[in-house]
Amino acid sequence: MTKDWIMAGALLCAVPGHAAEPVPFPAWLDGAWIEARAGGAWADEYWTPSRGDIMLGVARMGDAEKLWMFEYTRIVRTTDGTLSFIAQPRGAPAAEFPMVASG
Repeated sequence: MTKDWIMAGALLCAVPGHAAEPVPFPAWLDGAWIEARAGGAWADEYWTPSRGDIMLGVARMGDAEKLWMFEYTRIVRTTDGTLSFIAQPRGAPAAEFPMVASG
């Protein structure tokens, strides 16, 4: 093979559509993740199954009928096929944590 053919092959591998498979969503996360009580304090967290390239999560903590904290979360597929975790504690502006490795 010539160097030109090797370079052409490398370029084809970099073309969108020839990329590796997208990273799978963490299916093990869907459902009731935490449902805890200790004395009057409680906490719960729930995740939806992935659909439409997103998983949605919601969590809350409190004591008796008083809410201490809540959080909206999501895991989304990015344009490069990886995932990002996005958190909004207490409805604050979203903080995004892009995937840097998977395995």
